[in-house]
Amino acid sequence: MPIGLAGGTRHYEIGKALSAQGFAVEVITSDFHISEHRHLLLRWPRLWKSESFGSLRWRWLWASGYKRNNWRRHLNLLTFAGSLFTFGVFRRTPAVIIGSTPHLIAAFAAFLLARLKRCHFYLEVRDLWPQVLIDMGGKSPRSPVVRILGWMEGVLYRNSHRVLVLAPGAVDYVRERGASADKILWVPNGVSLVDLESLPDLDQARMEFKVDHDRFVLLYTGAHGTANSLATLVQAAAILDSQAPGQFRIILVGDGMEKDCLINQSRDIECLRFVDPVPKSDLPRLLQAADALVLTLLDVPVFRYGVSPRKLYDYYSAAKPVVVNIGGAVSEEVETQRCGVTASPENPEALAAAILKLSRMPAEERVEMGLRSRRLAESTYNMEVIAERIGTQLREDLQPLS
Repeated sequence: MPIGLAGGTRHYEIGKALSAQGFAVEVITSDFHISEHRHLLLRWPRLWKSESFGSLRWRWLWASGYKRNNWRRHLNLLTFAGSLFTFGVFRRTPAVIIGSTPHLIAAFAAFLLARLKRCHFYLEVRDLWPQVLIDMGGKSPRSPVVRILGWMEGVLYRNSHRVLVLAPGAVDYVRERGASADKILWVPNGVSLVDLESLPDLDQARMEFKVDHDRFVLLYTGAHGTANSLATLVQAAAILDSQAPGQFRIILVGDGMEKDCLINQSRDIECLRFVDPVPKSDLPRLLQAADALVLTLLDVPVFRYGVSPRKLYDYYSAAKPVVVNIGGAVSEEVETQRCGVTASPENPEALAAAILKLSRMPAEERVEMGLRSRRLAESTYNMEVIAERIGTQLREDLQPLS
């Protein structure tokens, strides 16, 4: 999403950075906002709208709406794929089409379009479909949906000019399913760094966002969905209420299908507070109001190796210690880089203990954790560095053969 709207801004930021490198970039996306469950700009029968952000061109396409993950969600995927292919047919041929996989269907439509246009195709692997349906959704590997998506996945891995993976652990996954090693490029999620000197200090940020001045404050920002395992954080908050009453404030910022249920579960938990989503442009200031930042996910196999959690890199950039209860590579990074504390996933007792441990550390030690987090954001998860990596690969692939 463009800056100013709640939601992920990966493609906006990469597009802006590639445009600055001299590439002509056009981003094509759905007008239906999955968190807010509404169309942003388009009303039937209008099917598309164009905007420009400097030299970056942005195309909003119509897709059907939905409120819950039922058949309307599937229709949303199909209608966007159809809109994408139809719109692309009438556009002039680009040098490269990049298809991304929040879902495979849209990426497959982009691949077919690249075949029709006879141009390069890059596959960006954001979510590992259909593996996520097996590990998180309980689907059988033999189910028709999984078989169809698995066939699409194999076609894409075998026939893409490049496969861009966000999580290092996904490299083996995509190789096992047909991508050759020389095609794979690691381009994680990242963050557009904001100068910390331009941000409010702790007291100023707490005043701006009406956050308690006398408590240890933890923030979670992002989606409130099943995968985010926020029920674990709610249960951990109940434990903290019992063990350390009045000492903590845990603020959950965002929206999603589980939010109403989470609010109902937490009515008697004093330290919890739920806040509506904030625009991406406000996030760096909001994060300064926290003593620490928390991230949770379900305990499923695919999350141990196949995720690159954008909000974690936002946290790193804020120079704050983090608390994560995600199994596998994410926790290993936090522990190895000494950026915070970890707990086993879906374990509220362990999460509460980790939060207590962090809160009882000397303030100077937490400051050092935050500085290490910031250095990691600068060296590895800086969006300018990531976009330069993509740009270098594009220039190499598009260089005329001698």
